[in-house]
Amino acid sequence: MNFIQKYVSDGTMIRIEGGRMVQLTAESGNDFRNTEFDLLVDEELENSTMRLATAKMLTEIEQAKPGSIPPSVITSYLPLPLSAKMEIEEFNAVQAQQDQDRFDQEMEIEKLKITSKSKNKK
Repeated sequence: MNFIQKYVSDGTMIRIEGGRMVQLTAESGNDFRNTEFDLLVDEELENSTMRLATAKMLTEIEQAKPGSIPPSVITSYLPLPLSAKMEIEEFNAVQAQQDQDRFDQEMEIEKLKITSKSKNKK
């Protein structure tokens, strides 16, 4: 954080991302002294290349065995802005809810069919 306070001009917005889309957005110049952080500084090209290679491997596994890897795991390795990742997560949540609703409706229809068949036999 000392680096940010020292080298980033005041009024500049910064974003620090962490696991599971945790983020800290702050204006530089704020007092970070009472906050603890674990920072990893790495060469961007190497890190991006490794992450893209991992995303490609995960995608290949998912294509070979559909349903084996959640989409959120794959997108976490892609170099997308946090807002895009969050939109994808929201979309997947809506899709999952729609799939569950559709399944529930189909089960209700099957129950009604079974009930009507049993009433017709009596």
